[in-house]
Amino acid sequence: MKKSKTARKIISFLVMTVVILTSVGMTFANDPVSFNDIQGHWAEERIIEWAEMEVVRGYGDTFKPDNNITRAEFMSLMNKTFYEDMTEEEIAQAEVYLADVDADKWYAPIVEKAVAAGYISGYGEGIMKPENFITREEVATILSKIFELDQSPEAVEVFADTDTISDWAKGHVGAIVEVRFMTGYTEGTTRTFKGNSNITRAEAVVTLDNVFTKIFEDLFEGIFDGEFEDLFEGIFDGDYEDLLNEIFGSDYEEILNAILNGDFEEIFARFLSGEFDEILSEILGEDYEEILNGISPEDFDFQEALSMMETMF
Repeated sequence: MKKSKTARKIISFLVMTVVILTSVGMTFANDPVSFNDIQGHWAEERIIEWAEMEVVRGYGDTFKPDNNITRAEFMSLMNKTFYEDMTEEEIAQAEVYLADVDADKWYAPIVEKAVAAGYISGYGEGIMKPENFITREEVATILSKIFELDQSPEAVEVFADTDTISDWAKGHVGAIVEVRFMTGYTEGTTRTFKGNSNITRAEAVVTLDNVFTKIFEDLFEGIFDGEFEDLFEGIFDGDYEDLLNEIFGSDYEEILNAILNGDFEEIFARFLSGEFDEILSEILGEDYEEILNGISPEDFDFQEALSMMETMF
């Protein structure tokens, strides 16, 4: 099937978007961040990456990676990552009732947004327990809901401690394990999930990093295995929203806006008008070509790809 000019533009945009997103760790970093209590920690590198993107924060010069994270703190992490552009009007329309969240608490608007977004519901009758530590099975449930994954309770059977995972969480934990957002613990030949254990601050950051790593791995695999082109057969009707939904999921705009600084619609329009160099320079800096060549697969030459895209207009 011969692709239309618009379709080829969309493909080019999406390919470049994937490349840009995979450079998120260095692209949107602000001033260098350092903590004096994570040197040599198993999660040190990823903590620094997400702290430089201002998604997570420490306590002055410390991060306290092995401290547990509260439910409110984890909601803050999810809101910053996936729901930054949720409006006050949308939150108000949800008519959220919070029985145990004082309006003057720092986390009050965070919890309200989380409930309005629909990924957490609490313990019934408006009880949220925001200052309680969040458990691993609760984190798995939240991520499963955000990404609208199909529940897979049978997938938890790989763990030796299946019986310790709450029945209401097994389908969500199984779904998260299948997509490798969380993998559990391995001790010798025994795998455990420890669903009722609290998740640490370091584990929460690594879980978020796993989410984006898996998304980008799947996208790159589709692009360079030829599956990416097949995805577009029969749906080149000019409605790019369907294409993005197919690739990124129903939250594609929130995901792209969160990473592209809230300017996804504007960037998309400018890209389609041919402002390649300008956009890439603004997003990645003047060394964008070197950056993209450095992170792309071995057989991907940025300049060649850019020249190819320019001939499509």
